[in-house]
Amino acid sequence: MNHGRSSQAARIEGVACAGMVKAALVCTVGAEAALLLGGSRFIGLPGLALVLLASAAWAFVAYDPGVDGQPHLVALAIAGVFAIAIAVPPRASHDLWSYVMYGRIVTVHHASPYLHPPSDYPLDPFVARIGRGWRGAKSVYGPLFTGVSAVLARLAGGSALRARLEFQGLSALGVGGALLAVWRTTRSPRAVAFLGLHPVVVTAIVNGGHNDALVGLAVLAGALLAKRRRWYGAGFALGLGLLVKASSGLGLLGIAAWSLRRDRRGAMRLAGAAVATAVVGYVPAGTAALRAGAHAESNGFTRGSALDLVATVTQMNATIAFPLVLLFVGFVAYRKHAASEPATTALATTAAYLITGAYVLPWYSAWALPAAAVERRSGLAALVAAHAAFLVAVYEYETPAHTTLTGVLAVMRTAVIQIGAWSAVVALVVGLALFRGVRARRPGG
Repeated sequence: MNHGRSSQAARIEGVACAGMVKAALVCTVGAEAALLLGGSRFIGLPGLALVLLASAAWAFVAYDPGVDGQPHLVALAIAGVFAIAIAVPPRASHDLWSYVMYGRIVTVHHASPYLHPPSDYPLDPFVARIGRGWRGAKSVYGPLFTGVSAVLARLAGGSALRARLEFQGLSALGVGGALLAVWRTTRSPRAVAFLGLHPVVVTAIVNGGHNDALVGLAVLAGALLAKRRRWYGAGFALGLGLLVKASSGLGLLGIAAWSLRRDRRGAMRLAGAAVATAVVGYVPAGTAALRAGAHAESNGFTRGSALDLVATVTQMNATIAFPLVLLFVGFVAYRKHAASEPATTALATTAAYLITGAYVLPWYSAWALPAAAVERRSGLAALVAAHAAFLVAVYEYETPAHTTLTGVLAVMRTAVIQIGAWSAVVALVVGLALFRGVRARRPGG
């Protein structure tokens, strides 16, 4: 009799758990879809509330054991929210249109985007779609991505819709490739949800069509290949990442440090393959492309940077902060080179830049999140995911345009945004932990 009651209680608990998983998935997709469909109308407190709701539901899905019994629902949720993210125009960034224009400079204007900014072609209809502050900016991306941009721009012709869908689709493919690698490595629906349903992935990376998704894929591929001692393959993957964006070097540094401890010849093969791949790609593009890549992330301070408040108070120059951050990244690579997995070291080096860097934007989280999904159980992965949620919260809370502030008012504004966003993320994590503790104390829980 007691056995029957125990079985019935277990069935009831299982049904309740499955129901909560479904509710969390619906909540995640619903909140992220609302952000996407709401556009600029939700920037401010409504947007912040939706980000926190999406982040809380995501955290439940990424960490609750009941999710492992619902792999098909996780896949369906990711497919659904990605479809919405691609269908909706970019809501938080105009970078996609810079990509398009750099491609058009090659195919339409027969020039180099490393030497000529979009503003040199004021009659091109796509120039007006670029953010005003970036129309005079030359390309800072690698020649492989510039070549892909040129091909996509040619295929799009004069259609803005086709151009947008191409680059958003490319970003989705980058995340999709990482999701496939995460699944094949972990066989964990929670690990897949960790990456595929994170609010920054859906609302910033895929919707924005950012090439940072390709960087994260290259770093993850390099780490997984290095784990299998496929040194040339790992180096080639990381070299391709360098040909997309210089930030791939953060992951390369971590993986090379991990490899050096275990197999010096293997590490040399890995580094040699990465450098050779990058050189083959950069030589045709010339030294201008190399200079552009070297200065890609040293543009100043962003409001999501931990150094923003320090810089506002001390008037620190970004040219001083950038090398200091790189030294810290190197120190982290040294400290973490003994980790059991190359993904851990790659995650550590990319996270070191994301959390302490001067110029950090929400979609930069794509560099680290694929590796974090593989290392989902670690505290470092949780920190990276929380920081990504913080970046989304900061940029959702910020109004689209604000009066430029200086002096004490600038310090106050920066402090309020940083402290407010971090407090909201901490409250989210604490609330989730308390909820899980209550569930664990329930009979049969």
